[in-house]
Amino acid sequence: MDDNKQMLKEAFKALGRYTDKQCKVFDALVDISVNDITYFSINNMSKKINITRPTIYNTLKVFQKDGILFEQGKIGTYKFHQDTLNLVVELYKKQILHHSCQLK
Repeated sequence: MDDNKQMLKEAFKALGRYTDKQCKVFDALVDISVNDITYFSINNMSKKINITRPTIYNTLKVFQKDGILFEQGKIGTYKFHQDTLNLVVELYKKQILHHSCQLK
């Protein structure tokens, strides 16, 4: 599972669509997720990853708009859209394969 999480984080960053801070928030969410669900305190996350609360709130809004996750039930509970995550990883794998073919 940790290998899958690591590949997902690498794939997300490779998209090149999100800032370093947004990628840091994504990484933190992935690290604490269980069965695609993450429950956390914005204050605690802010302290843990050294990113301001407003940046985390804005990043969550961006991720929701982009279909990466959605709020589920209680405040602070989010669920990843597994289809979107699968697509990100598959695109990343193809990018790696394409790059390795070019090197040959």
